[in-house]
Amino acid sequence: MKNFHLIEVRYLGPTDTLGSRVKLVSSRFNQSVTIPYNYRFNNARDIAIDWLMAEGHAIVGSGEVNDCYVIVIEATDKKFKPLKEAR
Repeated sequence: MKNFHLIEVRYLGPTDTLGSRVKLVSSRFNQSVTIPYNYRFNNARDIAIDWLMAEGHAIVGSGEVNDCYVIVIEATDKKFKPLKEAR
């Protein structure tokens, strides 16, 4: 059976000093990363998927829960590439 990992994705609106951003949160590994909003895409989910794929994560699917998107990626403890170490 495959192991999956859920990444929560939230849009962060602009402030007086920062532009719009997208925050990806891994509750399982207690990590998060905030990336700039990419206006090439239509929403935070698509921005997060593009970023995760560019960092080598295998996207399985996505959905919405309450006020955030959830992206499902393949993961095992040995194979998961942490968000903060991704670059």
